[in-house]
Amino acid sequence: MSLMQNMMMLFLIFWNSILFSQIKITNKKNESSTLLQNSWNAIRKEHEARLGIRSSAAARSGDARIDSSSLSVFFNSDSSQLIAEAIVCGRTKSSSIKVSQDLAHQGLLNQIFSLRQNLSGLDSTIILKYIQRHKIPLVKKLNYRPRVYARANYKVALDLTGTNGIFAFLNEQAKIIAQRKKAEKRYTGLIIDARSFYISQTPLINIKCGNFNIFGPEIVNRDKALEKGMVLWASNPQQNLVVARVGDAPLIIVPVKIVNESTFVLDTKFSEMLTANYFRTILKNCAVVILN
Repeated sequence: MSLMQNMMMLFLIFWNSILFSQIKITNKKNESSTLLQNSWNAIRKEHEARLGIRSSAAARSGDARIDSSSLSVFFNSDSSQLIAEAIVCGRTKSSSIKVSQDLAHQGLLNQIFSLRQNLSGLDSTIILKYIQRHKIPLVKKLNYRPRVYARANYKVALDLTGTNGIFAFLNEQAKIIAQRKKAEKRYTGLIIDARSFYISQTPLINIKCGNFNIFGPEIVNRDKALEKGMVLWASNPQQNLVVARVGDAPLIIVPVKIVNESTFVLDTKFSEMLTANYFRTILKNCAVVILN
């Protein structure tokens, strides 16, 4: 009986040592797997941050998880096209296809921004609409194994030159932004440059833009007019009194004609600016200079 007990004890010790060694091996495998996964995640995040794209590991649509993604953006051999290629592996066909297309479009968008970085007013939505309208599909593949994986490969290009090319699009957007900024510019006063006319100074002035009277005794603030006069007469626009009156960003206009030396008629092309609400306030407060 003592021999049997000893043999049983030896067996239990041997079995425990085997189990302990297996646990150590499993732990090492788990540690190695964790290290590899962490390294892969770090590399992917660095890659995606450099390209300005969202983390594909976080892309989910319900239970449709994206396991991995890659993106390449490059010019073709003769530099006539900008190409983006995205490869996405997910759990469903729809999610893999959608993320691959979004990733490729985002890559093109980022590269277009880098081509013309001074277009600070260019909206990314406008670029994405341009990409959707003028993209040239090159590759659209899907490898699918039900309930295992869906590998989507999407490759798309944009022409650099031509009427629908990237450079033509950027030039058009630059003009639109410049026009918008010009329209948004807010002037601080009005200077009527009448130095090419022979007129005498008069205290009562009317200014018309086309057939509309935009400035006159019935329009200005009476207290302002009594305090400093309806207008300031000057010979040099750089005089301190002129700057004090109309600010550092005045609108300068040469009149089309002058009637009775007191009514200044301006070109109708200025009507939109002169009738803006903020400019009406400027005129009402007598921020007007006449150069003679």
